[in-house]
Amino acid sequence: MQPGDIILSLRTFYTSKTIAKITEVDGERWSHAALVVAVDPYPIIVQAVPPRVECCLLESLCEHSEK
Repeated sequence: MQPGDIILSLRTFYTSKTIAKITEVDGERWSHAALVVAVDPYPIIVQAVPPRVECCLLESLCEHSEK
């Protein structure tokens, strides 16, 4: 992992499940994307979480995602 990488995830919110169903391709379902902005000393990402954009640890994204 390095800065600039994009991480796709499937979130657990109702709207996320709708987005995943509509955009499904070849059985793969994703509803959310985040951008890696730093990796040292720990992975930090930027993500859109309406109504704002936030910077947080990658761990936070993983806690709220199915995959």
